[in-house]
Amino acid sequence: MRLPLVVATVCSERNRPSAQTIETLAAAEIELVQHDDAATSLLAMGRARPDLVVVPTDVRGVDLIEYVEAVRHADLPVIVGLADASDNAVAVAALDHGARSILALPFGPRELESEARLAVPNPAPRTTLHAGPLTMDLLSHRVSVDGRDVYLSAREFHLLQLLLAADRVVSADELAELASGLPEASVQGIRVMIGRIRRKLEGTGPLATPVLETVRGVGYRITR
Repeated sequence: MRLPLVVATVCSERNRPSAQTIETLAAAEIELVQHDDAATSLLAMGRARPDLVVVPTDVRGVDLIEYVEAVRHADLPVIVGLADASDNAVAVAALDHGARSILALPFGPRELESEARLAVPNPAPRTTLHAGPLTMDLLSHRVSVDGRDVYLSAREFHLLQLLLAADRVVSADELAELASGLPEASVQGIRVMIGRIRRKLEGTGPLATPVLETVRGVGYRITR
């Protein structure tokens, strides 16, 4: 079984993946994370390391070669997306500065999947999960929201992990079944635990960050 990959890409005029491309990649176990500009993408790498980075030659607000060097300095593989044939020289120069390959834009899901699997043939199992401001470290059993530590019991941690892994709306009945080995795993117990987790994640005050959402009549999901 292939391990999932996380590919970060900077959007541009020629690099704006369609919903169908994102869906096809997801079916191939590749999560495509889009950033609106290069600076945002570089900052995001400090919090959630992707397995691979794709940067287009028409990236705005930063020198392409400097961006490639910054990504390689972070020890991440990077692919250059060729936005126009006239950009071929700078794309080739990016190869000399550490880029792994050149991919014509707009890329199709199969082309990106092929390049990604070549660039990251043996991805390490992910031990940190992210969703919006929420970070969950599976090894240290630490949870934080916008950098604020959140203290969860072992049961609450496990339930939150189930919700994060699902990446969709999950009913209380389904959560009770998934968490059947836990105390309080009845449907009512799950609802009580969800309430406790939500209060801990969102904190207090007018600037509290919404993290765990209730979809009325359906179930619960993590805000992303």
